[in-house]
Amino acid sequence: MTSRRVLVCVCLLFVSTNALFADDKSGNKSQRSDPWPQCAIDVHPTLLVADDTGAVPSTVVTVCPKKCSPTYAQSPRLTDVSRIGGIPMGATISLKKAATQPVKECIDYNVSISKLWDTGTFSAVLVNGRQSQPITIVRPLAPFAVGVDSTSTTPHAAAGKLRVVLSNGDAIPYHLRWSLTVEGDRCVPDGTQSTSETQGPSITLPAKSAATVTCTLPERGVKGFVLGGTLKDEVGRGILTLKSDTPDMPDGIDHVASMESLRQRKDIPLTVSMSYWNEPTQSIANVVTLCLLLVAGGLVSLLMGAAIPTVLRRAKLAFRLRDVKRKSANVLDGLDPTLSMGLDVERRRIQDLAHNDVWFSPDAADNLAAAEAALVNLEERCAYVTQFTPALRLAHSIRGGGLPPTLLQSIEDACTSAGLILRKVTLSDNDRAELATLLATSVPAMALQGQKNAALETTMLAREAVVKAVFVPAHPLSVNPVCQRWLAVLNAAGASIDPSEYAMRDTAAVKLELAARYVAAGGPNAPGFVQQLDQSNWTTIKQARQTLQEVIDGVDAEALQAALRDPAARPVVVLSLQDPSVFDAMTMSACFTDPVLNRAAARAHFDPVWTFSDNRRAHGWDVRHFFASTGEVKPHQVSVCFVRNGVTVKDLAGRDVTVSESLAIPPRQRASRKRVALQLVRTALLMVLSAVALQKTALALLSNTNFVSVVLGVFSTGFLIDTLKSGVDAIRLRGAS
Repeated sequence: MTSRRVLVCVCLLFVSTNALFADDKSGNKSQRSDPWPQCAIDVHPTLLVADDTGAVPSTVVTVCPKKCSPTYAQSPRLTDVSRIGGIPMGATISLKKAATQPVKECIDYNVSISKLWDTGTFSAVLVNGRQSQPITIVRPLAPFAVGVDSTSTTPHAAAGKLRVVLSNGDAIPYHLRWSLTVEGDRCVPDGTQSTSETQGPSITLPAKSAATVTCTLPERGVKGFVLGGTLKDEVGRGILTLKSDTPDMPDGIDHVASMESLRQRKDIPLTVSMSYWNEPTQSIANVVTLCLLLVAGGLVSLLMGAAIPTVLRRAKLAFRLRDVKRKSANVLDGLDPTLSMGLDVERRRIQDLAHNDVWFSPDAADNLAAAEAALVNLEERCAYVTQFTPALRLAHSIRGGGLPPTLLQSIEDACTSAGLILRKVTLSDNDRAELATLLATSVPAMALQGQKNAALETTMLAREAVVKAVFVPAHPLSVNPVCQRWLAVLNAAGASIDPSEYAMRDTAAVKLELAARYVAAGGPNAPGFVQQLDQSNWTTIKQARQTLQEVIDGVDAEALQAALRDPAARPVVVLSLQDPSVFDAMTMSACFTDPVLNRAAARAHFDPVWTFSDNRRAHGWDVRHFFASTGEVKPHQVSVCFVRNGVTVKDLAGRDVTVSESLAIPPRQRASRKRVALQLVRTALLMVLSAVALQKTALALLSNTNFVSVVLGVFSTGFLIDTLKSGVDAIRLRGAS
């Protein structure tokens, strides 16, 4: 029995021992199985703050070991300070009992920590026996000598990517959070999608070292392209914010209002240069933009130096041409169609010549000078036409203004001679002298109407004597009653002539003279010719002279029409110029192979109608025309048909009689074409060299200048380059001349 009792006691002791060790290993704190009393520690405070030297000043920490037997109370101790979840910091720790103890249940200890060389949040454990209580130590303050590296005081963002180098001048490292805003836009750190984060990413800045942060600026659209992608880098103002990286307080610590007051902060102003492209694309874009601005400045210089003067000169010339057109059209309308056509052709030639080239072409100035010189000649001719206008109107009137036919004939002959002279493009001094003589002949003749005219009387008396001697009884028309009436007027007149009798006596004498010449020329119908003259108007006398001239020529309208129908005798187109060029006004004539037909007065019964390949038309046996530049080499077609009494003359086969000619007119030779090419090459070379020089030198000085000022500066440079070039060319040409 005794041995059994001993065995049972040993088993119970073994089971109790195993249970005790099992509870100890598993952390079971059951008081029932723990033979030693336990301490529940209450520590105040649990947050210690280090100063900027890395030391926690002596702080009273109260330890209250509640529910503990004084017999088993132990002295508390602090473990090494370490980063939360990290390595020990090697700080010096002192924990001493305070001299005064206010509460019996609690014990005050003076805690001091030094040589905490890092910033941030750390922890230490207050151990009292087998019980522990964590304590948080925060070192937010430091010299904080951090900033942007001196070698990159103006960070550069290329294609939105910004890189900023931070430097740490302190002997301690920093764990920081950073954020950057440029012109109000947040620069998104690399690897961060959201732009609304306020804390920013963290970075470790080692002691006496540097670190780089990178971020991406938001798209700036058209504004970013204009300011940072064209001429120079865009410059923006930014703020780099650095905060010490101190996490939020652990749970259960609510007596600190906010950790923000413990976090050190530094706002660093930055000047950020931003380019729209990466290199070398950005440099190429800068040079291209510089070239464009230089070209723009050169174009404005060209506009002011060439275009505006050219446009003004063309406008003035157009005004003068309109005045010429008004004068020539109103004066010559129906009076002298051939002269009117010649003046109109010259006016159109001058107009086309002045507007032939673009305003920036050197040929434009040459053509404009030639047009202005031709316009001076045209205005001179129109001035003479204006002076001859009263005489022309009188010579083409039906009644002749009541003037004697002899006087009207002299006026008409003067106008005809003046018209032949005024058809010339350029008047010589001899032409001007002859025109002055013709004016002196025609204008006084009209002014002396109703006054005594001795020269006219002499001519009239001589004609009357001849007519009386011709119309003897043996003359075939002596018995014609109409001729007898005219002779009666002459026979009844006295030896002296009163000015009021000029028209009546001269008309009778002129008609008798025409009738006598018709009979002498062998006219086939003398009575009919006399009957044609038996109308008292100036037009009748002119028509009779036309009929008389046809009899003298021996060619009437029927003979001329037969020649037109005959392919062998048909006219051909004859040019006044052998090798015409564009803008060369030339006379085109429809000439028969028989010179007698070319002089025939019967040609007045026909109206040659000319058609040109430039859609122009003209009328007359002799016309003026020019061909403008078309920019290509092609033959010009000229055709002429003949109209009689409103009906086109047809050949024996019933087809219209048409004479055609193909003219190979070469384009105008531009002597300045090579000069234009050389000037363009030289100007372009100057622009490119200036752009490269500005991109390498001047823009570096203007990097902080307003964008508009830089644009205006480069633009003005281009303007100055072209102006200087034009001035040098003008001086060189003036010296050569």
